[in-house]
Amino acid sequence: MRIIPALALLLALAACGQRDPQVVAPSSLGLAAAPAAASAAIHVDGSAMTTSLQPRFGCAAYTFPLDGRAAFEAAMRAAAATNLRPAITRVDIRGERLRAESDLAGGLLQGAAVSVVAEASVAVDGGAARQVQATGRATSQASGLVGCDSIGPTLADAYRDALRALAGEVAGRMRASP
Repeated sequence: MRIIPALALLLALAACGQRDPQVVAPSSLGLAAAPAAASAAIHVDGSAMTTSLQPRFGCAAYTFPLDGRAAFEAAMRAAAATNLRPAITRVDIRGERLRAESDLAGGLLQGAAVSVVAEASVAVDGGAARQVQATGRATSQASGLVGCDSIGPTLADAYRDALRALAGEVAGRMRASP
């Protein structure tokens, strides 16, 4: 009979382990809107731009999900559109992979560093897709059980940092195209 209360407690703790997802809004990136005329030639698929982080320190009992699909699509569309050359008729950008990791930054009480790596492929005018990758980092203010609420926003900040760097890679690819 003691098994049932213990099982109920474990189920209750498991239900608490999933944190609310961090949804990164395109408006939080500070990007200029893509020119309307150019956006018809730009096709972006950000469906793979979701991930979750399970820290390896004091917040390890929790999972922190991240949904960056809309932000990825807006960032990639803006980067391509502002650097689109007249000879380019079609740009295809696909989010390939998003992963996040955390590590201690100066000890358990000083915070945790979060790294996010975003990978995408860019194809111009039906040519071969070129892989681009960027890493973003952010550090939470506190760690351990007290600072677990800061991990989700830190994950979102690291993703924004990675997106800005990835947008720079896409912009460079557009400038290098004929």
